[in-house]
Amino acid sequence: MSRTGLTPSARSRARKTFSVFSVFNTFSYFLLTGNLLTLFLLRIGATSTFIGLVAALPYVSFFFMLVGRRLVARHGVIPVFATGWTLRYVTSIPLVFSPIPIVAGQIGLGYAMILFSVLGFQITRGVGLVANSPLMGEISSGRDRGGFLARFSMITAVASIAGGLSVALLLSGDPPLGRYSLLMSAGIIFGFLGCYLITRLPEPSGISEGAAEGMLPAVRNALAEPNFRRLIASFAVLTALSGAARTFLVVYARQVYAQPDSTTMLYTVIGSTGWMAMGFVARHVIDRLGAKPMLVFYTVVFLASMIPALISPAFSGTTLVVHLGLVFFLATMGFTGGEHCAQTYFYSLIAPKDRLNLGVLFFITLGLGGSIGSFAGGVLLDALSVLNVGTVATQFRIFFLVLTALTALCIMLMLGLERLGARSTLSALGVLLSIRDLRTITLLNRLDRTTTVSGQQQVLQEIAGSQSEVALSEILPMLRSPSFAVRTDALEALTRVPVEPPVIEALVEEIKTQEFTTAYIAARIAGVKQIKEARPALRTAMRSADYLLAAKSMVALARMKDRQSIPQMERALEESGNPLVIIHAAVALKILRATDSLHALIAAIRAPQLPRYAADEIILAIAGLLDIEAWFYPLYTAFLADPAAAIEMLDDYQSECGTTGMRGTGPLRPRLANSHEDRGSAVERLVRGDSETLAGAAEALDELCRHTDNRAFGELQDLLEVATIQDNGPVRFLLAAVIVRFGCDVA
Repeated sequence: MSRTGLTPSARSRARKTFSVFSVFNTFSYFLLTGNLLTLFLLRIGATSTFIGLVAALPYVSFFFMLVGRRLVARHGVIPVFATGWTLRYVTSIPLVFSPIPIVAGQIGLGYAMILFSVLGFQITRGVGLVANSPLMGEISSGRDRGGFLARFSMITAVASIAGGLSVALLLSGDPPLGRYSLLMSAGIIFGFLGCYLITRLPEPSGISEGAAEGMLPAVRNALAEPNFRRLIASFAVLTALSGAARTFLVVYARQVYAQPDSTTMLYTVIGSTGWMAMGFVARHVIDRLGAKPMLVFYTVVFLASMIPALISPAFSGTTLVVHLGLVFFLATMGFTGGEHCAQTYFYSLIAPKDRLNLGVLFFITLGLGGSIGSFAGGVLLDALSVLNVGTVATQFRIFFLVLTALTALCIMLMLGLERLGARSTLSALGVLLSIRDLRTITLLNRLDRTTTVSGQQQVLQEIAGSQSEVALSEILPMLRSPSFAVRTDALEALTRVPVEPPVIEALVEEIKTQEFTTAYIAARIAGVKQIKEARPALRTAMRSADYLLAAKSMVALARMKDRQSIPQMERALEESGNPLVIIHAAVALKILRATDSLHALIAAIRAPQLPRYAADEIILAIAGLLDIEAWFYPLYTAFLADPAAAIEMLDDYQSECGTTGMRGTGPLRPRLANSHEDRGSAVERLVRGDSETLAGAAEALDELCRHTDNRAFGELQDLLEVATIQDNGPVRFLLAAVIVRFGCDVA
């Protein structure tokens, strides 16, 4: 991203000053050019060709940026900017007095005064406009560039709406020409106020380097890049479209639907709300999605605005208001959004030293495209009128058909632009159409503004609940937070987003470098997400002194079916004295269905100091390896709560399965046949630790081993020894359950 020579506080002050300047500048520009000027020309009876010519003159200003560039090299950006802006309002003074000769019948003189003022305004504007790219590039630098430019655009839109409503009110009824003069006088006054604010802006850095290079070499080098050429070509088409739309939507409302000046101005206000809506959307999403997909999106919006205009149905009343309001809203939203996103893309594409030279090229493209669009649009409409091609409505249908075809061409050019780190166009459009993703972007914007640990935690938790992949780009940087709590919530949020390469890289790095802090969380997530790229790091982590990390790494590898890790899991069972590690090792072996590791589980349960909760987990793991855990778990849970009830449940199961099992009358014939029934059931006696029954259990396990050819039953005889030595009731209950269950299966 481009770096800036301004400190954060200086950049913030410059942004505020420039935003206030933009309010005065917008009011001034609105009252001296644009739709008001078009309505003034219609009021004095100017032809479409003359209107198109006047509308094209603002774009001529961009060619005079070449003069401004030479002056900047000598005098600096801000002095040239302030001087050019001051002179443009001086040259606008004849425009205020142009109605006088027109009313007196000296039409030619009046038209000459208009052309002189507009041309002088645009020439001096062009000289000062050379400051735009260096200045905007400087104060918009940072990761929120797109958002700032969008906020700036919204300020301009609000000012345009306020100006439009005021002008519409003042032009109500049948306004005299003098009222237009008063409005244009107000525009000059607002302009001079804005010029004072320019002098308070900081001088942009890096301009001398660009000025020393020369413009032609810089432009030649830039145009040698295919992506830059494609940007300039698509931007030229876009500006031609916006030039035509800006000029002739007003004429469309006036001539096709006979709308009065005040009503037409209200439609331009509706158009400005589209501009504001563009800024609102772009402010929230452009820095998340990228400039390219948003550029395509807004151009598609402009294309959509052409469809109702292309049809131009014979509406009246409320339906006409809806029709024209929709056209003005979508068209303005489309071309202002396209220009805004193209500018954002442009600043991201070029180096700071090229802002002066390539900024001139950018605005010349804007001027050339806009002037061609507005002038060619007027020529086309006049030609259709001279040739008497249908009605006025038909002529405008042809006009909008041409714009539609050019818009489709523009979209094709834009699709070929490089992403520059942005999302794919289809993905971005999907986000814009998803309420969930848009809500997530709102949360991310909140996260940017949040500076407290608790605040960041709260937002991260909300983001995690959104389950939106849009959050990915902002969650990952939070892993570098100095706060353990924030890093923890950021990792938990990753469990809700799709697995992408950045997520994989971040989790692996976390496992490797965040031992004793959040590495164990990353290990758990790697297992849940089945991130196989994390296996080498997890294998190493199994030997970590961080017992949480070692424990979670074993389970994660088990989830990935990493049987290569079984020996280390067995060692953890045998050597670790940490109950948590023992529990996770047992669970990992169960997940892997490592039946050959039964001996390690039995050895682990021999430990005299093993806590009961760890022994419980090993017992369940043994049941899992024998594939009876689902059946055994409710029985064992009942046993821990009420042993007598659990023994009764196991006896009932044995009775229902159709074999006497441990009593010696079925296929298993242990030495329990001569037991005394009044001493209780065989299950009860085994759980109690009756020596004769224990011997019968050993015989039963041996018989099961012969019948099933499963050596696991032979290994369970070692477990019987453990149960005897330790007087371990839970282990004896497991053995009783195994003998009953498999005795029934064999029967």
